[in-house]
Amino acid sequence: MKSRKYLISLCLASFSALTAEEGSFFDKTGAVGFRITENTVHSATASNALTLGSNSSQWAVATGNYSITLPSPTTFRGKGVEWETSVRHTGLFRSNYLLSYSALGSEHIQSPAYSSSQSGGTVLSPGTPTLLQDFTVWDYSKNKLDSMRASWGGDFLIFNGFKNKYLENFALRFGLEAYQNQTRLVSGSNMYYDSLTIAKNPPFSGGGVDPVTRDRIDYREFFGSAVAGLNYAIALGNGRIDVGVEYFSSFYGDNRFDDHSRTLATIGSKLLPLNGHVKITSQGKIEGNRFQLGYLWNFNESLFVRFSGAVSSATHSTSHGLSTLDPMLFAVNFMAGNFISSVGTKTSARDTRSQIGIEFGFRY
Repeated sequence: MKSRKYLISLCLASFSALTAEEGSFFDKTGAVGFRITENTVHSATASNALTLGSNSSQWAVATGNYSITLPSPTTFRGKGVEWETSVRHTGLFRSNYLLSYSALGSEHIQSPAYSSSQSGGTVLSPGTPTLLQDFTVWDYSKNKLDSMRASWGGDFLIFNGFKNKYLENFALRFGLEAYQNQTRLVSGSNMYYDSLTIAKNPPFSGGGVDPVTRDRIDYREFFGSAVAGLNYAIALGNGRIDVGVEYFSSFYGDNRFDDHSRTLATIGSKLLPLNGHVKITSQGKIEGNRFQLGYLWNFNESLFVRFSGAVSSATHSTSHGLSTLDPMLFAVNFMAGNFISSVGTKTSARDTRSQIGIEFGFRY
């Protein structure tokens, strides 16, 4: 799986119009650029991971009914690098290749979660109605997000040969991309309030800060997508302005969720470590769009620098998942009277990204 993590970048679209235009330095048939980026991401990957994490927690698995999870906005920031090349095969067709990687971080993501479960009894006390409620606010303070994209896009310059210079660099783009996001979220503490009501007796309740329980979530999304879009560029003196827009939708999605938790349980007068492990494999889907604007300035016929800005918005969703619980969670489930795991796998969240970058390149 790790090998795929590093190969996953043959993605689409570089909106960069490293294009071959007519006249002097624009007569070059290929271009290569290296870009450094600054990125801000409101991550759907992390939001979906927190939702799955709450639904797969030991408490939720034991009670069998998780009602609501409200993770706070998961904003990540960091730098990235991109390599891009463009080759003009004919006057009408151009290929664009992009490899992109960014490493982002975030601190103190809050994830409030509430669960409520009613039953007619447990294995130990059959026939006795019970109501179990739990409210927990997790503090994930060590978080990272790695994003990788690799793409190929084919540009069809449908107005090539027209004498109108305002149309000759208009292109239709169709392509394919591979896109992966991987996040790790680590919590070292939480605040909680629990309430247990048996029959018509007064509830047993308690709460406070739990500095003992540890939780680590690893979540990976991988998508294969088709892309369609438009690109346009126009020369201005010794430079050029380019703009591009793309729509992308996945035809393949594979999501892997892994949650490790550790706490201490009181048994008699002893404290014993209690570990939990839940794995979920599910199908995923992504659908969204990107927009990019750039200005390129030529040092000479071969060398250039380009300044760019980009935004994107997409919906990440999961469905049709398969969960695997460790033996301890099966035992907890059984003692609570839940013979089938209720771990949920359907989630959906909106992902928005913004990027600014500077690119250095050459034509050949």
